[in-house]
Amino acid sequence: MTKLTNDNGSVIVIALMILAVSSIIGVISSNLTRTDLTLTNSYIQQKQAFYAAEAGLNHAATVVGALTVSPDDPNWSTTLTGTMQTGETYSVLIKHKVSDGSVVKWGDPDGDFVFGECTGCSGKPVERIISTGLSRGGARQTVGAEMHSEALFADPPAAVYVGGTAFDNSGRASVIEGEYGYIVDKATCTEVPDAVTTTSAAAGREASDFTGRTGLRASLLNDQRSYPVSQIINNLKDAAESVSPTNNLVLGSRDNYGLFYSPGDFSMNNLSGYGMLLIGGNANIGGNIGWHGLILVKGNVLLRGGGRQEVYGALLAGGSLDIRGGPEIYYDCREMNNIKDKYSKYKRRLWTAEVPSIW
Repeated sequence: MTKLTNDNGSVIVIALMILAVSSIIGVISSNLTRTDLTLTNSYIQQKQAFYAAEAGLNHAATVVGALTVSPDDPNWSTTLTGTMQTGETYSVLIKHKVSDGSVVKWGDPDGDFVFGECTGCSGKPVERIISTGLSRGGARQTVGAEMHSEALFADPPAAVYVGGTAFDNSGRASVIEGEYGYIVDKATCTEVPDAVTTTSAAAGREASDFTGRTGLRASLLNDQRSYPVSQIINNLKDAAESVSPTNNLVLGSRDNYGLFYSPGDFSMNNLSGYGMLLIGGNANIGGNIGWHGLILVKGNVLLRGGGRQEVYGALLAGGSLDIRGGPEIYYDCREMNNIKDKYSKYKRRLWTAEVPSIW
C-alpha cells in the first residue's frame, strides 16, 4: 500500500489562514491607530481652545480697569476679542457681579478698613469674566472668573487723620475740609469729617477740640478702627520709588502720579508733587507745600509753616500732628482715584471651568 506524503494543500491552507489573520490584525491596528490619532487630535484641539480661553482671561485682567464704566449699572457689560500667535482666538464677556439688583463692589463695607464684597459701598465693581476659546480646528472651551481690583489703601476717614497721642493746631488758622468745595459734582466725592483721631489722643489735643471750618467737623475713631497707616506703607514701599528729603523736592506730575517712599525721617523745606508719598519715620516739613494725592507718615508730623501749604487729597499720620503754620488740607477723592487708577491691578478671586447659567 502506498502512503500519501503530499502536504502541499495543507501548507496553502495554513498560509491563507495566517494571511487572513494578519490582514485582520492589520485592519484592527489601522483602526486603532486612526482612533488614537483622532482622540489625540481632539485632545490637542481642546487643549488649544482651553489655552485660548485662559489667554482671554489674562487679557481681560490687564485691561478691565480701563474698560469698566457705569459702576452702578447692574446691566452693564462689554466684550473684547483676540487672536493668539498660533492662530487660536478668544471672545470675552465682562460684566458686573450683581446681587439683588445691586452691583457688588470690592470695598470697605463697615468702616473697619478691611476689604470685602459689599453693595451700596464705595469701591470698584467685582467683575465676572466669561472667556470662550476657539482652536483652529473648531474646538471650543469656556472658562470663567471673578476679578476684583486690589485696593492699595482704604479711603481715608478724613482730610486729616491723627493716630498718635496729640493733635495740636497751635495757630488755629488752618483750613481743613472734609469736602473740597470746588468739586462741582458733589457725588464725585463723599463728604467726610474734617479731622479724625483715635481715642488715644490726649484730652484737649484730640480731634473733638478742633472745630475745622465746614463739613462734618471733626470726630473720633475708637482704637479698634485705627487707620492702618503703617500697614499700608509696609505693603507699598517695595513698589515705590525711593526718595530723599532734600529741599525744593518735586515729585511726579499732573500727567504722571507717582508712588514714592522715604524710609527714615523726612525733614526738608518746599515740597510739591502728585501721587502718594510714604514716609517711614517722622516728617518735619516747612516752606511751601503743594501736594496732590496722599501723604502717609508712620511717625509724627510737624508742619512748620513758612510758606503756602496746600494738600489736595489727605494727610494721614500714624503718630501725632503738630500744625504751627496755616496749611490748607482738602479731602479730594479724585486725587486718590488717580493713584488707584494707575497702580491698582485686578486679581482673580474665583475661577471655574463650568460657568453657571446665572452668570
